[in-house]
Amino acid sequence: MKEHIAAAATMASAAYPNWNPTRDTFEVWVTLMPDLTGEQLVRAMTAHIRSSKFPPTVADILDRSKALTPDSEPSAILAWGEVHRAIRDGERAVWSYPQTAPALDVLGGWVRVAGCQSSEVASLRSRFCEAFDQLHGTQLREVEAAKIAGILGNGSFKLLENLNPEKALE
Repeated sequence: MKEHIAAAATMASAAYPNWNPTRDTFEVWVTLMPDLTGEQLVRAMTAHIRSSKFPPTVADILDRSKALTPDSEPSAILAWGEVHRAIRDGERAVWSYPQTAPALDVLGGWVRVAGCQSSEVASLRSRFCEAFDQLHGTQLREVEAAKIAGILGNGSFKLLENLNPEKALE
């Protein structure tokens, strides 16, 4: 694992020429990221470098790794963390979750969110997380409906519409 962390630190040093990690930095990374595979580490570092003007912290790398893991459940708070870092860094990021851009649109779009006052951040975070979770739930229902339609065959969508619990409540 140490060789993967050394490679990631070298990669970050090349991308951020003014950043010179120390031996202590290396030891902290080794201690705090023992569960990451070499591939996860490189993918997380690459995603970070592509979207941030600043060298990564351990938290940045772990967040990116979690977001890039295919089996991981999308997390509204991790997605908000990406948005918040992009605001802090002054540039739009490559989002790890497909729900991020539509959730930002609910809030008025990236430009509106990036230009918000510091007093608005807590409210925006709350509204973002709510929109993100709603979008994720909608996508899950669509995936499940597609799976059921595949099982039932063609002409099943009318049946699925009738089984939609939200429509039943109307």
